[in-house]
Amino acid sequence: RPPYDSMYDDMEFKVPYSGKAALKKEPSLPGWSALNLDISQAWSTIDELEHDETRKVYYRRIFGMIKLVDDNVGKLLDFLERKGVDKNTIIVFSSDHGDMLGEHAKHNKGKPYETSAGVPMLLRWPNGVSKGRVIDTAYSNIDFAPTILSMMNVNLRNTGVEFHGIDGSDEVLAHPSEDEFDNFPDTESQTRFISDSQQGKWASAVRNSFKLVLSKGEPWLFDLSADPQELYNVYGHTNYTEVGEEMKQDLSYAMHQHSFPLTESDVVFWNKPACWDTRDQLSMWKKRVCAELADPRYSPGCQFRHIYEQCPVACKRCCEDSEGHILIKGELKSCNTVTDNDCDMGKVSIFCPVTCNACPGQRPDDELVGTDDDEFVETDDAQDATDGDDYGGVAP
Repeated sequence: RPPYDSMYDDMEFKVPYSGKAALKKEPSLPGWSALNLDISQAWSTIDELEHDETRKVYYRRIFGMIKLVDDNVGKLLDFLERKGVDKNTIIVFSSDHGDMLGEHAKHNKGKPYETSAGVPMLLRWPNGVSKGRVIDTAYSNIDFAPTILSMMNVNLRNTGVEFHGIDGSDEVLAHPSEDEFDNFPDTESQTRFISDSQQGKWASAVRNSFKLVLSKGEPWLFDLSADPQELYNVYGHTNYTEVGEEMKQDLSYAMHQHSFPLTESDVVFWNKPACWDTRDQLSMWKKRVCAELADPRYSPGCQFRHIYEQCPVACKRCCEDSEGHILIKGELKSCNTVTDNDCDMGKVSIFCPVTCNACPGQRPDDELVGTDDDEFVETDDAQDATDGDDYGGVAP
């Protein structure tokens, strides 16, 4: 409504960094957030989005809506102050979900990214909560009720209600001394969960600065402290093995305990397949991806070491069963326990290509031909590759 609907009409909007990275596949998106766009169209798409008048109006009105909310929250605070009860009133500001607004080339919600699934929990209580207090522990909206009731000195055991959430009042009410700020052993490894309730494409666990996402593709682990834009997968990396496995066990229990839709999937990669092509733009062959190597015009690229190391499956340089596990119709299996019927499912044969006899055309290592990368010359008559299953890069 006026004046908020036109308050930001002079604002212009760039495509966010993570959106540009997704469109250029530098790096590419995970399978659970993939988009269907030729990589050659990335630059023109970015330019089109930044000049799209419909997108500009949409974003400007979102800014106006935020300003409207902010102004009205201010009115509430002023009212409490005039009544003399502002110091001892607990004020909680939160939301049900976020909006991607072009991050990762997506809009709206439905993804486990912070801009979609992350919500604020802002608390103001001058008589109880220390000013400037920042908590990194993972909490969810089911924790709001037990936490706030405890802050109000309500004995939860006497309510007759079985809360599914956690009472985090001790951490919220801690005084700003180093000892009390940093020592909450009960919450240090606290894990909370989110799920794709609509399509069942993914399930996620969050613990402090780490986020694990399981899906029908490879597992993804984000280190939010080192990678706040959620671009890089560190699952399986040496320094993250322990936390990744612990969170995966927590998520496995939650998935089955609460019947997350992902458990109904035929196949879920519990570990990354031993043979796996990158989805990223090839570092030594710009504007090209592994999927294009199936085209006879580009298959000669597999002669070059830097390319076949990034694309071992497309280049038929890898045939190895994975050492981890795969979830098949709700049952965790290894390649030693999969059946012939399991192998009929494509993802199982990707995970266990030797067991499933799914390695036609593979050449033994002693026949591999390595070529110096600097001799590789890109041709211009290439057909652009596609990737993913949905395109979310266009503003509403």
